[in-house]
Amino acid sequence: VTLTTGVYRIEGTAVHPVKQDLSLSYSPFVLHRSHQDPGRVFVGLIDGLASLRLDPTGRWIDEGRIVDTPVIRNIAEPEPGTLWLGTESSGVLRLQFAAGPPKNPRITRFGRKDGLPGDGGASVHMAGGQLVFTTKLGVRLFDEKAGRFAPAPMFDVVSFGGSPEEHGLEQDQNGEIWLNFGRETARLRHQPDGTYRPDKTPVQRFADSTAMKILPETNGLVWF
Repeated sequence: VTLTTGVYRIEGTAVHPVKQDLSLSYSPFVLHRSHQDPGRVFVGLIDGLASLRLDPTGRWIDEGRIVDTPVIRNIAEPEPGTLWLGTESSGVLRLQFAAGPPKNPRITRFGRKDGLPGDGGASVHMAGGQLVFTTKLGVRLFDEKAGRFAPAPMFDVVSFGGSPEEHGLEQDQNGEIWLNFGRETARLRHQPDGTYRPDKTPVQRFADSTAMKILPETNGLVWF
């Protein structure tokens, strides 16, 4: 888990530091387990990206800071070795790593010039087998061939509120997409023809409440 003072692991009722810094110079917001190396965890910090690695003896190794960035709020990895970072105020970044230790990635920065609605914060998610980018001004998908972002009208089913880091979007084991962009909650039901149909029935009692985090379980439960 992350706190402003570092990264910690929980065993039973005990909490143990993995990487602690009481000076707050290592303040993490998000963790992401690497798809390229499952023993590695990327750490999105208030001012950069770092990594930790679990060695064969069960000891966590601090691999240090990879790159300085604006505040990182979320991380998505559509394919092993490629990270997309959603920042609090400066669009999105794509980092492409070679095999081996995560050093010297190729970095591409994206903003309004690339089709995002603005140059402010953006949140990045995975749903429906593709990357989904949310901002205060709308949702976008990334066209890899064109190298640009395009509108995503299928997500125009809820209103927006708050900042992108407050947006939640998750897909469950049945292919249903649950979303909240800072103001109201909805479900997109996967149809036989591959499209999605909005349905707010399961969340009517709290549809107008903010849900920053959404956690679907494999047993059908969804936590907000």
